[in-house]
Amino acid sequence: MTAVPFCGDSTISIIELLQIFLYVRSWSL
Repeated sequence: MTAVPFCGDSTISIIELLQIFLYVRSWSL
């Protein structure tokens, strides 16, 4: 993913946010 610096930051941020959201959601359940 880091192979695309000009667009990798945004993509990684979105993916990380989704993973954290799903992780917290599944954990709270």
